[in-house]
Amino acid sequence: MSLAQLSKRQSTLKGVIMGLFGIWVLMMLTFIYLKMKPGFAIQFALPFICAWPAISAYNAIKEELKMRNEKIDI
Repeated sequence: MSLAQLSKRQSTLKGVIMGLFGIWVLMMLTFIYLKMKPGFAIQFALPFICAWPAISAYNAIKEELKMRNEKIDI
């Protein structure tokens, strides 16, 4: 995979991660505003569970880009 493709994929994953956490924050603010208590802990954990593969892929791509940059510098 080329450097440009990795960089584009990294920024896409970053957008996915930020979107999931944004949804989670809005959900929590809604619960607080409506004075509702979420019935299940899964409502708190769901965005984190969904984002975990994206976070792992993002970190792997970041490491790959770092290694490629080190090889270029040498």
